Amino acid sequence: MNKKLFSNARWHHIAISVCNMEAMVAFYRDILGFEVEWQLDHIKAEMIDTIVGLKDVDVHIAMLIGYGTRIELFQYHQPPGEEQSHRQCDLGYTHICLLVEDAVALHEALIAEGINFVSPPVNHRPDGFCCYMQDPEGNVIEMLTRKDQL
Repeated sequence: MNKKLFSNARWHHIAISVCNMEAMVAFYRDILGFEVEWQLDHIKAEMIDTIVGLKDVDVHIAMLIGYGTRIELFQYHQPPGEEQSHRQCDLGYTHICLLVEDAVALHEALIAEGINFVSPPVNHRPDGFCCYMQDPEGNVIEMLTRKDQL
């Protein structure tokens, strides 16, 4: 593989398939501070079918932007998706991570907001803490404080 093909590459977005677009947009916007870049509902096009490798797609898409990246939320009206496990040991993507200034203080503030956490802040190295929380549909988000990377 010619690595030069990726010489100008950078991450653009991650995508999450969701059940409740309204709740998920509210969480990522109001709790995590992302902004809605754009949003379209009931997109039905052969182009979308081709891109995602499915037939007769009817989808609601919201693109959120923040912290140097984007999160693309998909709510499929058609075809319906299947529920998946969110255990960290299961295969595939397990979590996304936000580098934050103070994971301990954010944990306390978000607990007060009713956000569900998988773990409390753990002092995993001399210069940092991490903890895992869940969005409304159980997707895991790590909050990481690493003083050497801020």
